[in-house]
Parts: sequence; structure tokens; C-alpha cells
Amino acid sequence: AALTLAAILVETLHIVNDQVERRTYGASNLKGTILEWDTLVRQLRVCLFLSSRVNGEVSEPFTVRNIDEGVVSLHRLLALDTLCFAPTAEAALEHEIRCQDVFLHRVAAGSDENNTTEKS
Repeated sequence: AALTLAAILVETLHIVNDQVERRTYGASNLKGTILEWDTLVRQLRVCLFLSSRVNGEVSEPFTVRNIDEGVVSLHRLLALDTLCFAPTAEAALEHEIRCQDVFLHRVAAGSDENNTTEKS
């Protein structure tokens, strides 16, 4: 329900922002507020996803505040998630290496895009 409400609010803010910009001829807008709500919607989505993955295996609920304050350990969650499908240490290590390779590939691709953009 919270995610739906936040998504509706973001859509409403976009509509109101367009009206404010038109009325003030672009002198005023709500872009900062919209960015904050967009961030909250993403955080809520992550919390819902994480909550669905742990099935009650974590003592504290996944909330935006708990994650921001470090009450919930994302490292513990990742370890639990890995153990669900990698029952041996070797399988877990192979999974970690694959994840690291994907991450490094994406970082390299992102830096290539930035270099291309800077040269243009």
C-alpha cells in the first residue's frame, strides 16, 4: 500500500510541477521534491523485494529507516540469499566471483560511456 501511495504521489507531483512551471513561466518548480519522492519510491521497492526474499529469516523488518540506520545488515541478507541456492562453500564462492565479474564489467562499461560522453 505504501509503494502504491508513493507512486501515486510522484505522478501527482509531476502534474503539479508542470502546472507550477507554466504559471511561473519556469521560475519555480518542484524538481527537488520530485527527486526525493522518486528516491523514496525506489527505496520502498527495494525494501519490498528484500522482504520477499528473506521469508522472516531476519529479526528486524526491512524498512527504509532500518536500512539507512544500518539496523538491517544487507551483507547478512546477501549471505542468506547465497546460501539458499549455493549449499557448498565452492558454489557460494563461484557465485561471488560471477557477481564480482558482472559488477566490474558494468563499472567498466559505465566508465567507457562517460569517456565517450566527455569526448563529444
